[in-house]
Amino acid sequence: MTQTLDPTVAALQESVRHNEKNIDRLDRNLNDFRTEVLQRFDKLETSIDDRFNKIDDRSEKLENKMDDRFEKLENKMDDRFKQTNMALLTLAGFIISGVGIIVAAIKGVF
Repeated sequence: MTQTLDPTVAALQESVRHNEKNIDRLDRNLNDFRTEVLQRFDKLETSIDDRFNKIDDRSEKLENKMDDRFEKLENKMDDRFKQTNMALLTLAGFIISGVGIIVAAIKGVF
């Protein structure tokens, strides 16, 4: 027995099949779009990470450069402090020697 379909039912079935195909196509398009968006975000994240890494590298180089400069300045100040101390000790030695000579001259040691 062959069953004949009502034209309305046949049209609805064809519409459902057509809609299912469209839904499948839209689903594939959505998945493709999602994949593309995720790839772009990965590229963007990589780009941002690279930029932050460059900033970190520059900051580290600048910090090292400043540390070197401060170390040189500290060494220079230490050297000058030592030179000043030596000069003051020498001057104090001359003053003490001069006072000793004057005292000896006054006492008639010479």
